[in-house]
Amino acid sequence: MIEYIKMPQPLLVIGLFYAIVAAFYIIDFIRDGYWGGMWWQLKTRFTSHPKRILLVLIILFVIIMFIDMPISQLSKDYYNHSFYKCVDFINATGEGWFIGTVIFTFFMLFQFLGQQKMAIVAKISFMASIYAGLFNAVIKFVFNRERPGIGMNPFNFFHFFATGAKHFTDLFYAYNSMPSGHVVTIVAAVTPFFLSVKTNWVKTILVLCVIIMAFARIYTLNHWISDVYIASIFGLIIGVSCYESNKHRLLGLK
Repeated sequence: MIEYIKMPQPLLVIGLFYAIVAAFYIIDFIRDGYWGGMWWQLKTRFTSHPKRILLVLIILFVIIMFIDMPISQLSKDYYNHSFYKCVDFINATGEGWFIGTVIFTFFMLFQFLGQQKMAIVAKISFMASIYAGLFNAVIKFVFNRERPGIGMNPFNFFHFFATGAKHFTDLFYAYNSMPSGHVVTIVAAVTPFFLSVKTNWVKTILVLCVIIMAFARIYTLNHWISDVYIASIFGLIIGVSCYESNKHRLLGLK
């Protein structure tokens, strides 16, 4: 029986220990209050600007009605296997666990280099990405929208409820299109960095990361353009809210 016991892959072991260390840090971040004030910040932004919210909803409606289908059909018509593989690799880098790992690595690097301000920004970004992931899961369940790669029907919402909750597995991919989890997470994650750094080339890189990820999600027919649009709005609100709740920690730091 011993001959069937194999040593696990080195990267898997390293990743497991890395996740354990990160989990303790997450607990420490929560204890330090990095999520404190988030609900108040979000509530303020959603209730204090009704005209902006109305404008966002009008634009969303227009995109769903007139833009979603043509853009997705265009992506389908211009499908290229090699290019698709490259773009799909970008999709893989947008997974929440990957984004969280990158941000956590930056946090430890900034800590080691004594860059306290950027280390705090990385903490804020890390917590914003987690909050975005949780928020995204709830909204996906509410809208339960069909992905373009499944049926090319941009008007198919609330599938889970319409079927009488008979297809629970649909919640995990086929019918959880709105919003884009990749986009909402990356926007929430880069926003604190964008608000804190003053170097234009760094800000440009951050914006390009978001644009590339948004393109990847649309081209691979994982999302409609309206999914990406509303995810960007949600991610921006979450990122700004988390930053505003914690920017007092940056006072006096260089």
